[in-house]
Amino acid sequence: MKWDASQAAGISFTLGLAALLFDLVRLRIGVVNRFFVRFMKGFLRRNEARQVSGFVYYSFGVSLTFFFFPFNFALLAICFLIVGDPVASLVGHFYGKHRLLANKSLEGFLGCCFACCLISLLFILEGLIQVESPIAFCLLAGVAGGVGELIVILDDNFSFPIISGFLTSQVVAFFTTL
Repeated sequence: MKWDASQAAGISFTLGLAALLFDLVRLRIGVVNRFFVRFMKGFLRRNEARQVSGFVYYSFGVSLTFFFFPFNFALLAICFLIVGDPVASLVGHFYGKHRLLANKSLEGFLGCCFACCLISLLFILEGLIQVESPIAFCLLAGVAGGVGELIVILDDNFSFPIISGFLTSQVVAFFTTL
């Protein structure tokens, strides 16, 4: 079975809605929340014990990315989130010395750009994305991923794939109009 973007958007939206409903219940019932926080300790940020989890934002961000962009470009933007976000965090944590924004470093941004550039190259090598200038596309798509990681709207899990998907689609549109 081959999925299309609307099916992927629907599945992701349904998961997000279920996670949001669960979070609303757990945040109202202390014993459920304490069990959940203890069980998910290694996966939750500290602030998620008292507010909606990042998974909710992630699911809705993924859903909107599949809704707005063609499947392969949405998939690319989601891979940017899956790989680029943790790379930015790790590089920023260990090597970040030059602050760009409150909790974002130049080093984390560059690490994310590099990771997203490599992911773009993999998509091109696998034939998932075809452009006339693959090297230029990879470099610009890498920067698009980095910018997507820098700009946070609600939560980076929500905004990262949407912003990087939009910017990457603009890069492709630029190359196809030349």
